[in-house]
Amino acid sequence: CDAVKRVLLCILHEWAACGNEHAEACAVLIKAALERPSAGPWSNPDGIACAPPADLREELQADVAAATQSGSSGFTDMLRALSEGMDVFAWKEPKHLVSSDLRAVHSPPQDLDALLGGPGRFKSAMMVGLERYGASFISDELLVGLTWLAPGTFYPQHAHEAREVYQMIAGTGSWGPTKLHLEAYPPGRFLVIPSATPHTIQAPAAKSLLAVYAWTGQVKGKFWFCDCTPGDRYVADINKITAPEEYYDSMAKDYEAVVRGWGYCMPEAAVDALEAHGGLEKSIRVLDLGCGDGLVGATLRARGYLGVTGADISAGMLARAETRGCYQKLHKADLLQPLPFSDGSFDAVLCVGTTTYLQPFVLRDWLRVLRPGGALVFSHKTAVWATWEPQQIALVTCGAMALSWISEPL
Repeated sequence: CDAVKRVLLCILHEWAACGNEHAEACAVLIKAALERPSAGPWSNPDGIACAPPADLREELQADVAAATQSGSSGFTDMLRALSEGMDVFAWKEPKHLVSSDLRAVHSPPQDLDALLGGPGRFKSAMMVGLERYGASFISDELLVGLTWLAPGTFYPQHAHEAREVYQMIAGTGSWGPTKLHLEAYPPGRFLVIPSATPHTIQAPAAKSLLAVYAWTGQVKGKFWFCDCTPGDRYVADINKITAPEEYYDSMAKDYEAVVRGWGYCMPEAAVDALEAHGGLEKSIRVLDLGCGDGLVGATLRARGYLGVTGADISAGMLARAETRGCYQKLHKADLLQPLPFSDGSFDAVLCVGTTTYLQPFVLRDWLRVLRPGGALVFSHKTAVWATWEPQQIALVTCGAMALSWISEPL
């Protein structure tokens, strides 16, 4: 535990004023975790404990010598603490990620060894978080530990409901949303992966990859590998839908598996935007337009929003949304028609992944049902942005709404 604490103090020192707002927020939570009593010895109830990665201590000691020579004192302290504690960390092969406890309902059973090219190619060691998985300091709001990949390992596209922050420690790996969109991340660099955002990792060919991870938000949330196969029967028609109600009725039973396989993370991105820019309490009344099978509603519920109403044209999708138990009310509604709600009924209105099938004139009706000072959050496909932008600008110009934030393309 002393060795773990030394590493965590190094991370705290490195992250507390690093300039990355997400890492700095994690540093506050690490500090709080260190003020609690430490856990006892790990009982390894899932039988996933393993030996430390071979040769990692020697690699870190070589990096200590190089960092010392370059004068990087703070990072040197972390490398030294990691190398000295290598044998006492709670190393595991994290096969719990594909267990029934953590695997998303839409994700089929997976063999982690088969996905990564053999056993022992992916190891991790939790330091803060859940006692079940070896954490020395217990927390329900933060997971912190080490992620290690053997040389040449490719970690396929995957996602988690938690927000993930990484700092690279050893080895220059390549990270990105797909295998075709990778960027090199050298030691010291930070990477933030928003909730449910798919990503892949390629370890360097000649050296292992080591990173510190910190997960916040839904730390007990689900994990999945992105599998495009369920979408094969729908992909040919997705850009030429002429009858959305019929299309989504037929897709309802497969919808979550299909869109998650395609890397869809707009529900989480929209709720992130609401929380970051809405300035509203969790007790608000929220309208989810084009709610589909309830992915946005489920995300809102997980973040503590309980007063959510959904509306969608597809009865099949609404039936799936009902099973999630995250909506107070659900309405079958054609969103091209006036909404069946009174003026100022909601504190926030969200429309995610739906404007492709609508026209910009509906914005005025959205504003009608939104109370003054409320938050309107919506997403567009790039292909329809030019159709909607003039109306958005006109509504801002005339004072009907104010622009708080526009994301970069996602």
